[in-house]
Amino acid sequence: MKPELNGKMKSFADNYLANGLNATQAYFEAGYKVKSEAAAASAASRLLRNVNVIAYIDYQLDIIEKSKIAEATEVLETLTRIMRRQESEDQVVITKNPSTVRLESAEGDYYDKFAYEESAEVVQTRTKNSDVVRAADLIGKYHKMWTDKFDIDGNMDLKVVVDYGDGGSETPDDS
Repeated sequence: MKPELNGKMKSFADNYLANGLNATQAYFEAGYKVKSEAAAASAASRLLRNVNVIAYIDYQLDIIEKSKIAEATEVLETLTRIMRRQESEDQVVITKNPSTVRLESAEGDYYDKFAYEESAEVVQTRTKNSDVVRAADLIGKYHKMWTDKFDIDGNMDLKVVVDYGDGGSETPDDS
């Protein structure tokens, strides 16, 4: 649940996060009026001890962290796109184009010299077979397709009945 703050407190907390956790600067940017920087630092420190401000900052940090980390569905969607060859990758291709250059020797004779002009070009290529197989393997592992383990649930209570052949039976006590 998102904590509720008044306008200046919310502005302070947002500025505190935005400017690298500088509380004094955030206090000024939030619109608070104080006579000195020391007074601003003291007031900002008090705000940082406010339970609602702390909760709001923690809430915002959680949102920031969650946006940086891929969720399981995002990872599976990416692997599926790779497996289905819907992803492409950039690859640099260098081509050599032959050309002839006419040169003059020290004696005044002309001769032709072969040279190559190299040009680099970025080309989109399809997903490699090894990447497709790896993506399929990772998806299979996620779905536990390659395991030989079995999950068995059941009642494992054991009742032992001893029959001595005389028509009576005896059940040992659990002691």
